[in-house]
Amino acid sequence: MKQMLLLFTLCAGFNLMAQKTYVPDGTIEAAVRDLGLDDVMDDSILTANLFWVTELYTPGCIHDLTGLEDFVALRKLEACFSTPEILDFSLVPSLLELSLESSTNIGGLDLSSNINLEELRMNGLMSTDLETIDLSNNANLRILDLSYNDLEELDVTNNVLLEYLYCGDNNLTELDVSNCLDLKKLVIFSNLITEIDLTENIALIDLECFENLLTELNLMENNTLELIHCEGNFISELDLSGNPNLERVWLKNMPTLTKLNMKSGNNPAIEDFECSSNINLDCIEVDNAEYSTDYWWEVDDYMFFSEDCESLALDNLELNENSIYPNPSSDKFFIASSNSKYYSIYNLQGQLMQNGSLNFGVNEINTSNLHAGIYIVEIDFENSQKQYQQKVTIIN
Repeated sequence: MKQMLLLFTLCAGFNLMAQKTYVPDGTIEAAVRDLGLDDVMDDSILTANLFWVTELYTPGCIHDLTGLEDFVALRKLEACFSTPEILDFSLVPSLLELSLESSTNIGGLDLSSNINLEELRMNGLMSTDLETIDLSNNANLRILDLSYNDLEELDVTNNVLLEYLYCGDNNLTELDVSNCLDLKKLVIFSNLITEIDLTENIALIDLECFENLLTELNLMENNTLELIHCEGNFISELDLSGNPNLERVWLKNMPTLTKLNMKSGNNPAIEDFECSSNINLDCIEVDNAEYSTDYWWEVDDYMFFSEDCESLALDNLELNENSIYPNPSSDKFFIASSNSKYYSIYNLQGQLMQNGSLNFGVNEINTSNLHAGIYIVEIDFENSQKQYQQKVTIIN
C-alpha cells in the first residue's frame, strides 16, 4: 500500500512539473524566455517555471492576456498593450506595480480585482488615449500617472494613500484630492480646471498646475511646498507668504494677476523665480526689495519689488476709465478731452516718458516708442490745479 501511495505521489509531482500553460502571445513568451525560463517558442511555457516570475518586462506589445493567470507570483508588469478589448487584470491579482506606457488602442482597464496595486502608470504621451478609468477598489495606490490621455473625469476619493498624482494634459474640469492627505506631488497641467481645494494636502511639496483655468488658489496651509508651476492661469491675487520652503516659483503669463505676495520670511531659499509676462502686475511684495532686485531677474522691466506694495498702491487714484481707451492698448490709445490741456506719461518709477498738449474732442496718443508695461497717464485741466491720473497697460 505504501508503495502504491509513493508511486501516486511521484506521478502527481511529475505531472505538475510537466504541465504547460498555453501562452498564445509571442511577446509574453519571449519575455519569459529572456528570463531563461522557456526554451522553445511554441505558445506554451512550463507552468512550474511561471511560479518564479515576479517581474516581467515585455520587448513588444501584448495582444492577448491568455496565460497570465498562471503567473501567480507576478508583482511587477511593464508592458505595451495593443487591443481594442478591455484589459482585465483580474487574471493577476498579485500585481503591485503596473506600467502600460506606450500602449495603443486600448478599450479600457478593469482593475477591480487588483486591490493590492500600489503603482499604476499609463502615461499616454506616445499613443494611449484612455477616456475612463475606475480606481474605486484600488485603495492602496501610492503612485498614479495618467498624463496625456483623454480623461474628462478622475475620481481618487477612495485612493487615500496617494503620494504622487500625475494627470496632466487631459480634459479634466475638476479634481477632488481632499482625501489624499499624504499627497506630495500633484501634476495637473493643461486641463480645464477652474478651482481646486488643497487645504487638506498639508504634505504637498510639488504643485504643477500650469495652463488651466484657475481663478483662485489658496496655498496658505501648504507650508511644505517647495515648487509651484502655475503659469497660464487667470488668478488675480496670489499669496505665497505662508510658503517659506519654496525653492522654485514659476508664475509667468497670467494676464489677470494684479497682486503677488512673496513675503514668506525666507526668500533666499528661492533658487528660481520666474514672473514675466504678467501685464497687470507691477509691484511684487517680498522680504527684501534690494535682495529680490539683485537675484530675481525673470521679471518684466515695469515690475518692481517692495516690502509693502500697499503703501505704493495706485488704486486710490481718481479714475474715469472712459477718458482713456482702449486699455490695455497697443501702439496708441485715445484721450477724450473737453477741458483738459496737457497729458504726461510716467513709468512706475516716476520717470517722465512722454508728454504733450490736448485738443478738444478725441486725441490720439502714439505710444509705439514705449516698451510694454504699466504706465501712469496724468492729465492737467485748463485753469485748474486739479489733475487726473489713470493706470494704463501698453502691450506693444
